[in-house]
Amino acid sequence: IKWGLNLGILRGVKHAEVTALLYRIQDAHLNFVVKTANVQLEEDITGDEKKMERLRAIVIQEAFSGIEIIHG
Repeated sequence: IKWGLNLGILRGVKHAEVTALLYRIQDAHLNFVVKTANVQLEEDITGDEKKMERLRAIVIQEAFSGIEIIHG
């Protein structure tokens, strides 16, 4: 994603948001969120490890949902 931003072929996300995302998807941060927040996930997602993986996927999906490829 950063490479695409650097090349000017992507828009919809800023470099700072991508950098912040790298911290938001770290195990320690996700573990903290899973243990302290009331996160509602699908019923079949059980156990802290699976919850962390699902939460990571949701965070990434939301962060990149507005990305567009710029046609040259």
